[in-house]
Amino acid sequence: MLDIKHYELICAIDEHSSLKDAASALGLTQPAATYRLQEIEKRLTVNIYDKRGRKLVLLPSGERLLKAAKLLLPFVRKVETEAVMLGRSDSYIRWGVSAYDTFDTILQYLPETSFDKLDINRYSTSNLVNALFEREVDFIIDTTPVNTKDFHCEKIFDDELLLTINHKHPLNTTKHFSIEKIAEYPYLTYSRAHQPDMEFDIIFRPNNCSPKTIREADSVSLILKILSMNQQYVTFLSAWAAKNSAFENITTLKNAAYSAPCTWYIIYHQSVENRPEIREVISALQTIAEIR
Repeated sequence: MLDIKHYELICAIDEHSSLKDAASALGLTQPAATYRLQEIEKRLTVNIYDKRGRKLVLLPSGERLLKAAKLLLPFVRKVETEAVMLGRSDSYIRWGVSAYDTFDTILQYLPETSFDKLDINRYSTSNLVNALFEREVDFIIDTTPVNTKDFHCEKIFDDELLLTINHKHPLNTTKHFSIEKIAEYPYLTYSRAHQPDMEFDIIFRPNNCSPKTIREADSVSLILKILSMNQQYVTFLSAWAAKNSAFENITTLKNAAYSAPCTWYIIYHQSVENRPEIREVISALQTIAEIR
């Protein structure tokens, strides 16, 4: 049977095409890499590479090992990380955060003991739920519920998406306007991809329109800062994020025609369901809901 180090060499050769470069990438001397390659072929009693000049080309047997290595190595690294986490008596709990990075509002309501146990990991909006499923994080806060046997999903509070603009924006002094009118202004969003239960899906699409110009900034904190400096951009944001903004020149407009409900959930892996930090994060979120 081959060792992990052998599969690492196979992947490195595939990436760099030469034994010399693969050895360098792994921190090995070329003779050490050569010996390791010979060890692979000796253990398996078959050749896995064909040498063509300075390049090594995989034979079918090598291709099969490479395919296995690409599955095996990420899995082993992930398991090792989880083993380290589980083996630590003061293990941290990992919080996955996406574009709604206004988590500082939540942190101020957490006990110091819980605050000190949190690792906060940033992901793109489209990868947040996948990070949870892959066990890269222990819990997330999202507007789309997840219902699987390995994860618990709890409703935190009902919220709404509101038109959010600079208080000097022309729409702020316009009495009546349509979604189509909003779409004429440059739109600022944290994700061009249509997210379930968010503005493109539940506000623009039902009205058969979309913004003519879209700018992306993968951070609600950054979006709020841009809005505070720009009098033309528009966006739709969660009421709690917009109304708790530190920028006093940002305003939200509510109207049945261009506002929409949304609900916030905490979704966490069953392995952390008894961690006090989960209950304390929920309590902090509920406090935010009460002061909106």
